[in-house]
Amino acid sequence: MSKHSIIPYAFAALLAAITACNTSGDKEYPPAEIAEVHSTLRDFSSSDSTTRNAIIQAQHIELAAFLKAVGDGEPTVETVGTRAMSPASTVFIPLVDSVFPDISPLRQTLGDILGRAADIGLSIPKRRYATVVYGRPQSILFVDSTMLIALNHYLGEEFPGYSHLPAYIRATKNASMLPADIAEALVATAYPYNAPAGTSAIARLIYEGALAHTKMALTGTAAAPETALGYDISQYQWLEQNETSLWRTLVEKQLLYDTSEGTTDRLVAPSPATSILGHGTPGRAGRFIGWKIVESYLRRNPATPADSLLSPAFYTSPSALRQSGYNPRP
Repeated sequence: MSKHSIIPYAFAALLAAITACNTSGDKEYPPAEIAEVHSTLRDFSSSDSTTRNAIIQAQHIELAAFLKAVGDGEPTVETVGTRAMSPASTVFIPLVDSVFPDISPLRQTLGDILGRAADIGLSIPKRRYATVVYGRPQSILFVDSTMLIALNHYLGEEFPGYSHLPAYIRATKNASMLPADIAEALVATAYPYNAPAGTSAIARLIYEGALAHTKMALTGTAAAPETALGYDISQYQWLEQNETSLWRTLVEKQLLYDTSEGTTDRLVAPSPATSILGHGTPGRAGRFIGWKIVESYLRRNPATPADSLLSPAFYTSPSALRQSGYNPRP
């Protein structure tokens, strides 16, 4: 597929995801402020010295975070100018500009996520936000008080530059994943998994389920959970159809109360498949089961605050699974 055939698809995917996020409720939220550092680099060389100094002053915090991430030192006319001419900038910025000609929808999506988080009682630290391009593997990176959103990670899974990546990773490179990725990064950073060494795998499954539930609440994707869970529709349907057998395998193999980190990682870490649960099981199937447990718990306890679901007191509790009443049947 050519670059030009990828571009309309990726931008349409972003708009569809943002539309879903923005129309999930009646309340309107103000857009968030996002510094377009990638655009700053694009225009830097053609700007006069007065403009360059003004840009560095206006975006000093965001530029400092970005340059720290790529190892280029503090923001000066020289360091920003050098980064503007780097291979990553010259290759990716034109592509990003084609796929994301306007980041106003992204500003609105971030504003919606932050507004909903506040409404449901989550404490998300106040940050700066910036769109960037770089060669690092992280699509979203926190540096000091700034969230860097690397748009070159969302050019569409058919983008030739991703061809060396495994298929399960390429599938996450679509613009439609941006809202869910941003929501997860914000929530997981504010409420990281925090359990003592030797904690049973069930605690991590429930935490992952609570994180997925929260992502859906913040992005308005509860009606289409496959996106928040990171699956395509066929993978999600397979998990739904095989939920009972997956649960039976977890119980019969005594995986729920296995305390080894290796077992937990095999259940919830990104991967092409969750082979520990059987051939053909999509990756991160433990997160899917954890989400089902959390949804079952919330049907019985609908007034549970969002921050309680993300608390160790909940997901490490020996009674959490019992109180959920989760027990899928054929």
